[in-house]
Amino acid sequence: MNGETGVAGVDAFQLRDGHLLHIRGIEPGDWTRLIELHKRLSAETRRLRFFVKLARLSPSFARRLATVDFVDRAAFVACSPGSGDLHAVGRYERVAPATAEIAFVVEDRFQGLGLGPELFDRLVALARQNGINEFRAEVLVENRRMISLLKDAGYPCRTSVDGTVEALVLDISNPPATPPAPGPG
Repeated sequence: MNGETGVAGVDAFQLRDGHLLHIRGIEPGDWTRLIELHKRLSAETRRLRFFVKLARLSPSFARRLATVDFVDRAAFVACSPGSGDLHAVGRYERVAPATAEIAFVVEDRFQGLGLGPELFDRLVALARQNGINEFRAEVLVENRRMISLLKDAGYPCRTSVDGTVEALVLDISNPPATPPAPGPG
């Protein structure tokens, strides 16, 4: 791990289908790759991630998403080894001294292949290093993959439902009581 940010360099990650991707911390120059990733997402995946039909990611929003400090705001990306195209992003943003909101998006053709749990584990490790012991997420109730990812991670989890949104709060202060189940990722 890099001593300054606590973020490792580029790591190879093999998907359940055998494909190899690289996992690394997001970089400010990735904002254009975020826009391209967003274009490749299905309308349903965009809606599940952003709660609205966000047709395009504006350059200013993409720049904000790509600019993190790996303390209060962090993001890891999965990308192709050759082209550098982004295929998934997992992120957190601190909302209280020991609490961060988390979010993920995985390109449709890479869903269910293990990227979600891999990105989640990296976020947990970095968050703990930065004094964060609670993750929160608001998820549309029909987003079963995301809900399963969080509940199957093995951390104590409280949930509540308000209409179409499920709020999940995970205590990540200690390792999971049980090993995480293989999730839909």
